[in-house]
Amino acid sequence: MTEPEGDREPEPRRPRSVYGIGGEPDPRFSMANERTALAWVAVAVAVVARQARRADSPWERLLALAAVPVLLAVVAVLLAAVG
Repeated sequence: MTEPEGDREPEPRRPRSVYGIGGEPDPRFSMANERTALAWVAVAVAVVARQARRADSPWERLLALAAVPVLLAVVAVLLAAVG
């Protein structure tokens, strides 16, 4: 029979040399960091979209749009780090 989630003692954080002192951080700081990172990604997407829209030649547009998969990869890494 498994124990309910609330009754179980949490595992100690590692490395102990780092997490051995102090308390748990305030979750508001983590949320603020996440919002800041997502805001930077939103700005980057806007810059790429503007460059793609203002491009004179198809090659410039293609070059601007080539940055989109890179931005999506960054978003995936950020979401994996948060979740």
